[in-house]
Amino acid sequence: MEDTHICHMIELPGNRKDQQGMLFVVFDGHGGKEVAEFLEQNFKNALISSKSFKTKEYDKALANPAPTIKGPLRPGPFV
Repeated sequence: MEDTHICHMIELPGNRKDQQGMLFVVFDGHGGKEVAEFLEQNFKNALISSKSFKTKEYDKALANPAPTIKGPLRPGPFV
């Protein structure tokens, strides 16, 4: 199977250290096993470092974390 997943507790932005949430994500391996594995390793950090996440605009942060993901991915025929 080429799918991967993450299940992580994350700290939410704010002044309180006890503000936590859970991040559950399944990465579909249709882009290939390497893409799913890369996202498994890098998605969480890209999400929590995004401007939208830091300003508590979670819907925007989850909709487009790609600008902060850096790595060896090249556009394929469907991009």
